[in-house]
Amino acid sequence: MYLMYIDESGNTGTNYKDKQQPYFTMSGVIIKDGDWIKVDEELSELKKNLFGKKDIEIHSALMYNPRRNTPFWGQRTLQQNLNALEAAVDFMADSGLGIITVSIHKPSIKDIIGQDIKIDPYYFALVCLSYWFDLFLTDKKSKGSIITDRIDSIDEKITYSILNILRLEEEYKINNIIERPLKTDSKMSNMVQLADVSAFFENKYFLLTDMGINDISDSSKFKREYILKNFKKINSIENPNRNLIDYKMSKIIVSKFKELIKTNAIKMGE
Repeated sequence: MYLMYIDESGNTGTNYKDKQQPYFTMSGVIIKDGDWIKVDEELSELKKNLFGKKDIEIHSALMYNPRRNTPFWGQRTLQQNLNALEAAVDFMADSGLGIITVSIHKPSIKDIIGQDIKIDPYYFALVCLSYWFDLFLTDKKSKGSIITDRIDSIDEKITYSILNILRLEEEYKINNIIERPLKTDSKMSNMVQLADVSAFFENKYFLLTDMGINDISDSSKFKREYILKNFKKINSIENPNRNLIDYKMSKIIVSKFKELIKTNAIKMGE
């Protein structure tokens, strides 16, 4: 059995026009159940060596842009924080984990979903990751479960409906994911924290390389090189079934969403 832990970066809900965060990125870190204890213990030990204790949450955004009043990270130097983030990337590369990532350009999302509704990119990305995770499980002849970070703005009923959509859809049917996505607190989950690191670097990579986007906070050559170096490391990790968003699948899922909205099975943003 395999577990996929999910976290995201660039979440602005249904605000598709945030110029500072034009991309939404979701990463899933995949681990085999038999490897979980070993990897979890090794990451806890790494955190103890880096931070002096095991219960520190690796939070990429706070580490990358620490403020003096930010608990813990604000009391460390930027270089210390960046070194720790890179250590987490190296840990993922050395631990045999799989990564699946999807990034959505928010200003373009209306081209897929139409003008009549708003769908939080979180749900849309979760559909894609669920499908690609199921393909991975098919290749492995195994079953799996999804664990997500607990986010107050995310409706559990909708995430449950998402998997039901794919379980009933013939062309993009999922057969290997058991249960609905389970929620956990990122502060208590090493694996969700690794997913946060993966999503962060993927998101920053698109900000730095997308034509016409000038992320002022990354204007220094040092930070640019740092982002590119660590993105390449993550990209070199085995990425099972890593794909661009399948446009046909996207249109099918949107039509199913609209059916659920019409029947009041779920409610989406206006």
